[in-house]
Amino acid sequence: MGKPNDKTAVAVHKIYTAAGGKAVLKNFSLETPKKIGIEDIQLVSRDGIHKASFADSSKLAQKDCAVKVTHGPQRGLMGNLDGTSQKITSDHKTSGWNFWMVVNAPDWYIEKIAKETTVKKAVVKPALA
Repeated sequence: MGKPNDKTAVAVHKIYTAAGGKAVLKNFSLETPKKIGIEDIQLVSRDGIHKASFADSSKLAQKDCAVKVTHGPQRGLMGNLDGTSQKITSDHKTSGWNFWMVVNAPDWYIEKIAKETTVKKAVVKPALA
């Protein structure tokens, strides 16, 4: 599946959940991307055609986070995670949680996953011969 250095895109929902999810961060609001360290990281659509970024929260007077599409046929489209993903796919059931992915996950997330993977490998029972 590529070179060992290749980074795997991670859905926004997975990073939010790893940071504690709703129990710790409450609802995914305007300030949540900053809290989990993805406010300056580029987002990529699941199909790889569109790229987007989180809008500057200091210039917005709303409670939902805002995403602005920067590359692709719908360039300039702005809205929340679900709204932008639904307009791009023309499917009103599409979830922005899983449609938008982070290519360069924050360091804390990479370290947490590496730790969990190491623990799971150590706990796995050897196969019977």
